Amino acid sequence: MKRNPTPSPKSVSAIAALLVGQGLACGLAPGARAESGEHDRGESAVAPAPVRLENVIVTDDRAEAGISSPKFTESLVDTPQTITVIPPEVYEAQGATSLSDVLRNTPGITFFAGEGGSANRTGGDSFYLRGFDTSNSIFVDGVRDEGAAVHDVFDIEQVEVFKGPSAENGRGGTAGYINLETKLPTMKAAGDLLVSQEFSVQGSRVSDRVALDVDQP
Repeated sequence: MKRNPTPSPKSVSAIAALLVGQGLACGLAPGARAESGEHDRGESAVAPAPVRLENVIVTDDRAEAGISSPKFTESLVDTPQTITVIPPEVYEAQGATSLSDVLRNTPGITFFAGEGGSANRTGGDSFYLRGFDTSNSIFVDGVRDEGAAVHDVFDIEQVEVFKGPSAENGRGGTAGYINLETKLPTMKAAGDLLVSQEFSVQGSRVSDRVALDVDQP
């Protein structure tokens, strides 16, 4: 009489591994096999209800900030030059009142040492753009501003920072230039009044500022 040999522990482990591999090859996860075993034992497994998220509709009705110069015919994203357009919504929320205040958060710009971030020899907006002196490369509506002064932004529509060698303005700088676009009247009535006071560290009153902007068709 022939007797079947008793399988060794190594053989049992190999057979178990083979069965598990076949189960994984068929797309059965270990959790699914466990649930299947629970159903075989008569235990009920309740699957969690699927979570349904609400529909989210994203809309955008604001036009892209453009460049004031008519020499740029394409949109800002399609212009092969590093250009940063700073709208009034940005610098008004920061409380900026001068060009130096507007440009403080612009990458690539550093300021001279002096009172208020201005150079003592000029007394105006003086800064470096990409390591080059750009104090003489400030334009207003595309026209070079030769005066060394602190440029106020109460009548500025937006500030444009052109980085890199530029020649479209007739006299470009090595590192670029800054262009200030002034406000123009529109067919929509609008008004804005800004009143502010400046105090020193000791608490003494330094200056008062009042800016009124009215647009009436």
